[in-house]
Amino acid sequence: MYHKYQNIISFLSLFLFSTLLLGGFGCDALLPDKFEEEKYNSPAIDAQASSILSQDTTGNIISARRMLDIVDSITRERLLADSITEDQVIIAQYDALIDSLNNVPLIRDSLQFVQFLNRDLTQDTIGSVAYALLNVSAGQSKDFYLYTSLIYTQSNINEYISVRLIKRDASAVTFSEDMIMETISSSSQLVPVAGGTLLVPTIKARYRIHADEGVYLVRFTKSNVLAFGRFAKILILSI
Repeated sequence: MYHKYQNIISFLSLFLFSTLLLGGFGCDALLPDKFEEEKYNSPAIDAQASSILSQDTTGNIISARRMLDIVDSITRERLLADSITEDQVIIAQYDALIDSLNNVPLIRDSLQFVQFLNRDLTQDTIGSVAYALLNVSAGQSKDFYLYTSLIYTQSNINEYISVRLIKRDASAVTFSEDMIMETISSSSQLVPVAGGTLLVPTIKARYRIHADEGVYLVRFTKSNVLAFGRFAKILILSI
């Protein structure tokens, strides 16, 4: 996954250099909306997602929780001792986990900022894996895109968050995360870095998912706890 985003950033950097070399444009010509003039038009739903994900005003915040903080004390001790895995806990206590996360729902058509919540704030680390839930209810489309992004800083440009929808048997819902080059190039933004700015993808990942009606655990995994930053951005758009 790390190499995937390195390749994306390399492509965008090459595009930026080529534009400067061939067109001699000013800085304004390098803003994301100018990609349309170069025929790098993304699908309409990706363009919509990019516009929403480019916002950095943290309004709708959900606090994803660690497995350690949503299980009973005996299970917690076993997790800390590595005598049981999180997937084994999911199989044995799926309904209890869902009930405990009822206040941490992902919703559609709204930008959400996900932070990892540690119940014991005296602990030194929050960890790299946390959970929320997603309800696919009757009347909702079972096919949707789940997009991810970050509030970019100089230190987290190469970081990402992976997302999995987990079923009752602890298996993950299948998905496709292919992105066409038009989406990558059209959905980008300039981030201040030492010595100037860097063009980076607004859409870090796009998961195309089909999920039957039901409630799912959503597992978030940070690429790097220390460099990641406070929030990840999540957006779900129905297809």
